[in-house]
Amino acid sequence: MTKIENPVVKEKLWQLSFRRLYESDLFIPIEKNKKINVSAYFENLEKFHLEMGSGWGEVAIALAKMHPDTGFVLLEKKMQRITHTIKMIKENNIKNIRILPSDFQHFLAEMFLPAQFDAVILNFPDPWPKRKHWKNRTVNRNFLNVLANLLKANGIFHFATDYGPYARKVIRLFRGNPAFSFAQEYSLTRDNIPVSRFEEERKKITPRLYYLERKLNPK
Repeated sequence: MTKIENPVVKEKLWQLSFRRLYESDLFIPIEKNKKINVSAYFENLEKFHLEMGSGWGEVAIALAKMHPDTGFVLLEKKMQRITHTIKMIKENNIKNIRILPSDFQHFLAEMFLPAQFDAVILNFPDPWPKRKHWKNRTVNRNFLNVLANLLKANGIFHFATDYGPYARKVIRLFRGNPAFSFAQEYSLTRDNIPVSRFEEERKKITPRLYYLERKLNPK
């Protein structure tokens, strides 16, 4: 996740990141220089999960059904995926999901009040395998600092990738950050997060999928 310093570039990216082609009662509104208090968009809920790059919404919808006491905030930039997710939410009469139709890469640190989420989920982000593109990867040192600000104490970060070198890089990053702890370096299976459409396809092609789970230590 890259940090943009140039104010002109940042303004252009803001306009691109938060433009909307239509409106929905499931969208969380965002205002420049005003952080979101997610609890204001869920009735009588105290636990909140954030899914970054929620895709077609199948993971969040399954989790929302299993955990009606938890509010789920979805970040997704592709409108076709968003409209599909909204359709599924309404068909399943789900009340505990809200959506931010945005590209979170550059503004995640500015979007939310601190320590709001009990869990953050990032499934199969683009691994950007070429060295010259590594700067575009979501998980880097700056991202870990942003993540530590988003999570509550003892909050969990769930990460999955099908690219071994990316998994190893993320493991090294967390090893070097004392704000987080973990029970094991990684796992090749997991049963606490539903399987996405993309994940099912990758399982047919790739011999190994890597799952990481990290906990934010109390300060």
